[in-house]
Amino acid sequence: MIEIYDINESFTHIKINKNLEYAKIIIDTLSVYEEGYQFSPLFRQGLWNGKKEFFKILDNQIFEIPKGLVPYIEKDLISRQKEYSYKKITYEDSIVSKEEFHEFVKSLNTPFMPYDYQEQAALDMINGKRMVLRSATSSGKSFIIFLFIRFMLQNKKNALIVVPSIGLVTQMAQDFEDYGWSDVKDFMKQIGGEFKGSKDLSEKPVVLSTWQSLQYMKKKEFDIFECIVVDEGHKVRGDVLKTITDNAINASWKIGMTGTIPKARVDKLQLLGTLGPVKNVINAKGLIDRGLATDVCINCIFLKHSKSAIEAFYRNHKNKPKYPDEEKYLGTDILRNDKVSRMLMGIAKKGNTIGLFTKTAHGELILKNVIKYRTGNANFDLLHKFTPKPLKEAYTEFQKDPQKLFYVNKKLQLSDRKKLITNISKIALDEKDRDAFIQNVKSLDDFNIFFYNGAVDAETREYIRQKLEIIETKHENINLFFGNIKITIREDCEVPLTDGTFKLAKDITEDDDVLDSWIEEYK
Repeated sequence: MIEIYDINESFTHIKINKNLEYAKIIIDTLSVYEEGYQFSPLFRQGLWNGKKEFFKILDNQIFEIPKGLVPYIEKDLISRQKEYSYKKITYEDSIVSKEEFHEFVKSLNTPFMPYDYQEQAALDMINGKRMVLRSATSSGKSFIIFLFIRFMLQNKKNALIVVPSIGLVTQMAQDFEDYGWSDVKDFMKQIGGEFKGSKDLSEKPVVLSTWQSLQYMKKKEFDIFECIVVDEGHKVRGDVLKTITDNAINASWKIGMTGTIPKARVDKLQLLGTLGPVKNVINAKGLIDRGLATDVCINCIFLKHSKSAIEAFYRNHKNKPKYPDEEKYLGTDILRNDKVSRMLMGIAKKGNTIGLFTKTAHGELILKNVIKYRTGNANFDLLHKFTPKPLKEAYTEFQKDPQKLFYVNKKLQLSDRKKLITNISKIALDEKDRDAFIQNVKSLDDFNIFFYNGAVDAETREYIRQKLEIIETKHENINLFFGNIKITIREDCEVPLTDGTFKLAKDITEDDDVLDSWIEEYK
């Protein structure tokens, strides 16, 4: 008989008891080829077999695996009709009933009651303990986390919430306060960004931190946590997520929240091993069917540059243009910016519109164009500071304009940005404010989203796609290697070569000479 037993909340041992056949099965099952391994220099030199192993062999009889992969192994054993036993760490916690949890939720006196799927998701987290919850953007994941954390706190459990960005440290704490937790700061310690004080994780029962702030902390510092929630789990770097969850050997609850499950098998096993099996909450269609999200139509517009303009660009950059050169060209090209500005104005006539750009200088150029076309006056400049009197006069004039235009960049504080977003009509949004925008977009009724870039990079496009869940791609991602640079990209994407031609990513070989500027952009 094969014996499975938990060592702690991070690792499980499998004792094969001389069953060498199943030992080979474990090795084969939990050894997964990395995407694009065949392009790796290490693989080509015979120094690596191209696989990532999700196990350790402690001796000839015992394998150590991440605890999150136990259901994966159990399923395999059952399918093979293998006899096994599983000794879990014993818990004193009892199953919480739906009625009991509903009464708890009512006792929180939140400004609004959760939707049924939110309350059920929080209850699943409490009773399931290990899982990755997949839920669509704008489904209220932060409210689900709030309900779970409040229940853990009532039951005297120390909790760690991990988020992918500094902005979300502030945003989630503010969300919790908006949900009626007025004294949240008495119970929650925030780490990252502007919160640069002590990193003592035991200071308060709840810690909210970026994963970047936790990656170099000592293992023993995580001993105090009994539950960990990882928001946007797919965005946390795999090795760091593993380190954090592995270090928390006393955390019975290890839960990920995401809208996107990795498609690559190796990335999926990494996520499942550190957290647990996937549980679906609600998808974008479910939200649309309930009237909780707006249906989406996507129009892709391609601007074709003149042959003379392209030739002039390459003449001015004889030594292979770099990405910054391309970006500068796109951001300063008069015809392109004129076309973009007029399209933005045209789209804005159909409803509330958001323009996204990557560089402040490009955003200001578009802003100037829009003002010029709307007023017919090109004799002006942008002032970044006002004295009180002119500011008041400008605001008075602004109030008379029925079609308001807002320009937002990183200099606008999050609190002011949040006030602005509730009254917004037209907005140009700096790329660095994407997180804040996405967190607030659920409060807006219906928007046209206009992507402007002085080259909107692939990462930005993919980021917005994932966050809004507006495209369901049928293509797989692959990895391309250029020396020590690894690029993950859709297999159907076109890759530019130095001879001016393009090839699909899936057809690229080591003999192809890819543009350095493209590699620089995507790396």
